[in-house]
Amino acid sequence: MKKRYLKICIILISSIIIFLTGYYVNKYKIASIAKSTLKELINKNIDLPKDFANGVFSNPEKINLEFTEKNYGMLMNDRAIALNRGMLFSDHNVEVPVKIYYNNKKFKGKASLKGDWPDHFADSKISFRINIKGDEKMMGLDEFALQQPLTRSFILEWICHKLEEKENLIHLRTKYVQVTVNDKNKGIYQLEEYFDDTIFENNHLPEGVIFKIKDTEHDLKIFSEKQIYSSLKRKNHLSSLYEKYDAFIEDKLTIDEVFDIEKIAKWYAITDLVKGYHQLYNNNLHFYFNPDKQKIEPIGREWNDYFKENKEISIEMVNDSCMPNNPLNSWFHKKIFTNEVFIQEYYNALSKLSSHHYLDEFFEEISAEMQQNLNILYKDYPLYTFKKYDLYRNQEAILKKLNPERPIKAFQTIAKDGTRQLHIRSLSIFPLMLKSIECNDEDIKIQEEIILQPNRKNSKIEYKIIILPQKANMEEANINITYVLLGAEQFSKFNVLPPVIE
Repeated sequence: MKKRYLKICIILISSIIIFLTGYYVNKYKIASIAKSTLKELINKNIDLPKDFANGVFSNPEKINLEFTEKNYGMLMNDRAIALNRGMLFSDHNVEVPVKIYYNNKKFKGKASLKGDWPDHFADSKISFRINIKGDEKMMGLDEFALQQPLTRSFILEWICHKLEEKENLIHLRTKYVQVTVNDKNKGIYQLEEYFDDTIFENNHLPEGVIFKIKDTEHDLKIFSEKQIYSSLKRKNHLSSLYEKYDAFIEDKLTIDEVFDIEKIAKWYAITDLVKGYHQLYNNNLHFYFNPDKQKIEPIGREWNDYFKENKEISIEMVNDSCMPNNPLNSWFHKKIFTNEVFIQEYYNALSKLSSHHYLDEFFEEISAEMQQNLNILYKDYPLYTFKKYDLYRNQEAILKKLNPERPIKAFQTIAKDGTRQLHIRSLSIFPLMLKSIECNDEDIKIQEEIILQPNRKNSKIEYKIIILPQKANMEEANINITYVLLGAEQFSKFNVLPPVIE
């Protein structure tokens, strides 16, 4: 009797939980996210034995690094100093000879510690920068990094490079390999291509200039300087870069005259989709100057998900001076987001990437290769789960920002002198363009193009004031505003409330 009573109670409680879950999922329109979340969690529990087995039986490519005792000791001394300081500095980061064994072949090169922060060197899985000696290439690479997958949010970094590839952006080659150091197994590492001339070959680009912005606006770090200065043609490319870049800094050229705006917009949109804002810190920004197009293109890297709980997207963050450690609170991003051509391309890129069909198609395209990489990761990290639904959830959030329920606020007033005024401002994070104003179905002429600036956090509220014509029966006038989000194609209408007597 007691067992039967207990069984009835369990069924009743379970039914109530299911009912309430269904009610709130429907009420708050989170059915797709809830479904994906539940599916992922259930699948992980079911798949854990399979993932463990896949990891055990996976067969990653193997790389063995061989150091002399003296040279390895020098690296460990640098590591000890970095641990004491809490950061790796260049004054104690020696480069030592190393032999690299890969695919039954021996390569000679140099190795150093890699990574500024302790996640690269705090435990036994130390990150290395490897430079192959001479004209030889390993896996088609001259220089690459070996780092534990945790430093790049596991599979997320690889996924982001695949997104870049899909959108025809520059992407770095990356894979997961098994590393041994002096015949001691160190486990699974992420191998990542470095910023050298092999990027041109992989991305089918002309030999240009790869650079990053250093401490100040005019201070650039140029990669592969030796190769550039040995070629007159490439020295001319470098001169062209400096000329264009300085003109951008000094406002002599517009942003869309210097940068490939469409590619920059896609780069920000992918960053918003994956919440990979860590790469947008000034010292993490890398670019390529395309000598054929005479334009600068972005190179995405370090898509770490440190900001995955952040509710804002790039266009909001760039104006949020109160956000702690905000990567977009810098002169570069602020300058980019002042350009209307860029804003339109950015809106279009977000619209494309926030479609559920887009992610469905993307994951289907990379499914086999992604599973192969996950199986390798499971060798060291059998409990790891990549949560696809995080990206779908991010899509939902972006869609709400692109299509707010009430993107505009407007009202009428009648001054003491009888002048009728229309006060209007944007509630959207994007600029709005007024297309027309109708009064009782009659168009009111707008003398010039009116752009309503976006609603910015912590900024002063300002209305555009438009003087309306003085006509009979204006107290009962029906006023409609037709507007469009800058970059969008679909027009919308807003009905203005009756006037307020001042």
